[in-house]
Amino acid sequence: MVFPRFPICFFLSDFWAWGACRLDFKFQPLKFLRMLMMKKFRKDQMKNCFEQQDFSSVVQVDGKNDRISNLPDCVLQYILSFLTTKEAVATGVLSRRWKHLWTGVPILDFDDSLLYSSQLNLWYPLEVSLFMNFVERVLLLRDASRIERFRLSCRVCFSPSRVHAWISAAVRHKVEELDLCLFVDDPFSLPHCILNCGSLTVLKLEMNCVLQLPCSISLPGLKIMHLGLVTFSDDKSTQRLLSCCPLLEELAVLDCEWMNLRCISISITSLKRLIIDELPDFDSNGNSQGCQIKIDARNLLLLKYSGYLTNEMHICDVSSLVKASLNIPMLCQTGNQIQFSRFLNLVHSVKHVRSLSLTNLTLEPLLLVEKMPNHLPDFHELANLELSRLLGFQAVGALIKFLEFLPKLEYLNISKAMLCKPIGLQFHFLFFI
Repeated sequence: MVFPRFPICFFLSDFWAWGACRLDFKFQPLKFLRMLMMKKFRKDQMKNCFEQQDFSSVVQVDGKNDRISNLPDCVLQYILSFLTTKEAVATGVLSRRWKHLWTGVPILDFDDSLLYSSQLNLWYPLEVSLFMNFVERVLLLRDASRIERFRLSCRVCFSPSRVHAWISAAVRHKVEELDLCLFVDDPFSLPHCILNCGSLTVLKLEMNCVLQLPCSISLPGLKIMHLGLVTFSDDKSTQRLLSCCPLLEELAVLDCEWMNLRCISISITSLKRLIIDELPDFDSNGNSQGCQIKIDARNLLLLKYSGYLTNEMHICDVSSLVKASLNIPMLCQTGNQIQFSRFLNLVHSVKHVRSLSLTNLTLEPLLLVEKMPNHLPDFHELANLELSRLLGFQAVGALIKFLEFLPKLEYLNISKAMLCKPIGLQFHFLFFI
C-alpha cells in the first residue's frame, strides 16, 4: 500500500461521524515513525515483538514500499494509542492490514464534549445517539486484550444503564487505569465491579453526586486514587473505601463535600502523596465544626492542602514528610478563632519538611501568631521556600516574621511579586513581577 498524498473522503456508517469524514493525508511514514521511535517503548510489551522482527531492516526498505505497515501489531497499536479513539478507529479504512488493528489499542478515550455548542452549551439528540452507538460498537468489536487506560467523560442523564455497561466492559477487559468524569442530574450509583477490580492501579473519579459505595470493597492493586466533586455519604462507607487499598501511594480529594462526615481516619502505611482541596463552608450560621480528619501515614512524602480549614486535620508524626504546600485564603478576613487554631496545628505538622510552598494569603495570618496560645515552630530542616503572589505590605511583613523561624533556609523562590516601599527603617525589599 502506498499512502496517498491527496485528500480522500469516506463515510463511516457504523461509527460516530457527522456526515462524510474527510482525512487529509500528507503523510510521511518514515518521518512519523522515526519521531515515535524517540520515545521509549515499554520493554515488557515490546520485547517479544522486536525479537521476532528485524526492526532496522524495516526502516531501511526502499522508499516505494509501505514500511510502517510491516511493523508488528503491538508496535502499530502502541502508535495508535497516541491518537484519539475516533481517529484510531478511522485508520481501519486504510487497508486490510489496518482494518482490525484499532480493536487492540490499549488506550480508549471517549468524550462527549464535542457534542455541545461552545456558546449555548447544548447537545443535540442525533449526535448524542451517534456518540453512544460509537462507544458501544468500539467495546463490542474489541479483541480480548486488556485495556491499559479507559477514560469516559459524558452526561449520565442520557442513559445510565448504558454508561453502566460501558464501565463494566472496561472492567471485564482488566482495565488498569480508569478515569471517569460523569455529569449527573439524578442519583447515580457506580457499578460495584469497579470497587472490586483486582487489575485496577489508577482510579480517577469526578462525579457531582453522592458517592454510593457497596458493602464489599477490594482494590488490592490500587496505587493512585483521585476523587473529585463527590459527596461522601457517611463515615462507615467512606472509611471502608480508604481501608481497602493496601498499596495506595497517592490520594487526592478535590472539591468534595464532607458535610455528612464526622470523623475519618486516613491510615495507610504505603501512602506517599496526599492532596486535599476543600470547598468553603456554606453553613448559613457559621456553626459547622466540620469533619475530623486523622492522618496517620508514616511514609508520607508530600502533603498539599488548599482550603478554608472547615475540617479539622489531626496529622500524626510524619517525620518522613519532605514537601508541603499550603494555600489557605481568607483566613485573616474571617477572624475565626477555630480556623486560626487549625492553621497553627497544620503549620506545626509540617515543621520537618525540606521544601515548603505558601501563598501570600497563607503568610498573612502569621502576623497574628502572637495573639494565639501557641507559637510558630522552628523549621530546622527547611531549605527551600516557595512563595506565590507576594503582594502588599502585610505579606512582606509576614515573610519577615516567618524568616526568623527558618535557620537553614537556602533558597527563597518568589514566583510573582510587586515593587514594595521600605517598611520602617530596617527592611528594604525590591521584588519584580
